[in-house]
Amino acid sequence: CGVNVYTDWHTALQEKVVPDHCCQNIYQDCGRNATNQFWTQGCYEKVEEWLDDNKHLLGTIAMCVLVIQLLGMAFSMTLYQQIHRSGKKYEA
Repeated sequence: CGVNVYTDWHTALQEKVVPDHCCQNIYQDCGRNATNQFWTQGCYEKVEEWLDDNKHLLGTIAMCVLVIQLLGMAFSMTLYQQIHRSGKKYEA
């Protein structure tokens, strides 16, 4: 909750409250109750951890997209050459 810790919200909101989703037990206005238990781990650390855990999956997806893009370019160049060789012109 917050970028680094839940207290990041104190400076952003300019008062000592946090959004309700920072509470471990969520109920209406739980972020205004100073005695609540808040999630202490920030989003930045969680996102960094998730990216580190899934870097192989993300790399595989990126490589698949790259191959699809390269195949699309190759097929479009082949199609262009075939149309160009046949001598047919586009007429509007």
